[in-house]
Amino acid sequence: MPPWVKPFRSALVLLLALGLFGGGVGGVSSGMAEEQPLARVDVVLKTGDRTTIIDAEIADTAKTRAKGLMYREDLTKEQGMLFIFASEAPRLFWMKNTPLSLDILFFDQDGHFVNGHYQTVPFSRKSLRSDKPAQYALEILAGEAERLGLTTDTILKLQLNR
Repeated sequence: MPPWVKPFRSALVLLLALGLFGGGVGGVSSGMAEEQPLARVDVVLKTGDRTTIIDAEIADTAKTRAKGLMYREDLTKEQGMLFIFASEAPRLFWMKNTPLSLDILFFDQDGHFVNGHYQTVPFSRKSLRSDKPAQYALEILAGEAERLGLTTDTILKLQLNR
């Protein structure tokens, strides 16, 4: 396990033990009880000497990863969704039922940038793949990767929300 993940994993175990981690995306009403909001984490993106923090909802179960940002009509700058998988593997995303244009960034198990898809087309069924195996995917508003100066040298790190 990479050393930068260890503090996050300890916090994750604590959140799981307290029952505070998981659930679905809030804000979608279907007449049934409202779903609990997803847990959040600060995604720290280091590019050279520059550090950017994204306030990200966590999608770490099959259900939350499948839903992702579908149906979401708003997302602010420096907010996003972090998809966490148990291990590295080729990843495939699409924009079906997603009205927002996004930048999708893939990272390997050590947090190194794999590749990205930028200015995605809302509602598209086009396959958006990682070029190599990835363990993390970060979705942010379209254009944010460029605005924040994220590059192929960007490293992803996780820390509990402040």
